[in-house]
Amino acid sequence: MKVAVVTPYYKEPPATLRRCMDSVAAQTHPDVQHCMVADGHPQAEVTRAYPKVLCVNLPVAHGDYGNTPRGVGALCALSEGADLV
Repeated sequence: MKVAVVTPYYKEPPATLRRCMDSVAAQTHPDVQHCMVADGHPQAEVTRAYPKVLCVNLPVAHGDYGNTPRGVGALCALSEGADLV
């Protein structure tokens, strides 16, 4: 079973994003995919260091508490074959 973790982010500090990506990478499930979705403020300098993470950059912030990026991330994960999001 392929599990996907979707993380929407807006203007979180780089250390928070690294901690999040490290946490997902440390999971013991054999097939975990991580999708980071930037809501108008991508941090490529941070996510670039994690080549296994699927990064989606939305061009503008939506101001809906992460709902739009979370939905986009879920659709991306499902299209990549995730069984559970």
